[in-house]
Amino acid sequence: MYKEGYGNIPNKDKIIDYLEKAYENNPDKWIAKAWRMGQIAEKMADDLDLDSDIAFACASLARLSDGYEEGFKGNICAYEILRADSYFFPARISLTRSFPIKDIDYCVNDLNISQREKEFVNNFLYKYTYADYDYLIQYLDFLVGREDLSLDCLKNLDHPHRQEISSRIYDLHDYFTKKLEKPIETYMPKTKRYKFPYRLFPKDK
Repeated sequence: MYKEGYGNIPNKDKIIDYLEKAYENNPDKWIAKAWRMGQIAEKMADDLDLDSDIAFACASLARLSDGYEEGFKGNICAYEILRADSYFFPARISLTRSFPIKDIDYCVNDLNISQREKEFVNNFLYKYTYADYDYLIQYLDFLVGREDLSLDCLKNLDHPHRQEISSRIYDLHDYFTKKLEKPIETYMPKTKRYKFPYRLFPKDK
């Protein structure tokens, strides 16, 4: 589908196709977090004056990287996959979700990329101005757990700039909770084990 100002945005069938292919490559529970992020972003969108289709697509595909490579190399891989299909805005989010602070030294992933790719990312961060979609996905990436919504993971963040990154995520928490009409917990979807993506998991897991 086409969205004015944001270009082509994949519909849910296309998003599921992307996630299923990534899951085939790396069959693990990362896909549950990816889908849950999309569901929560979709539910929050109306309260935040965002487009629910864009919010869902960007949030659910933000972790597409986990299906391909570890560290930021996975982000680059997801970016290239989405750009190849002309989904430029979700591709952008696949990079910016790892930079709540717009500085390559503050990447929340292992920056396991080449010097040429680092130069590309530096230029990319300099060029683009963040919007609420970028901020929302950065926030949800830390907030969304397996069964709950919590920022407790920040206590165990292993990063030389842990304090600054944590402070930024808490700033985003304040920013969004003030705009949302309901308590944050109410946006957590119910897990339906018979539906995507849970139906992909082996029965004993």
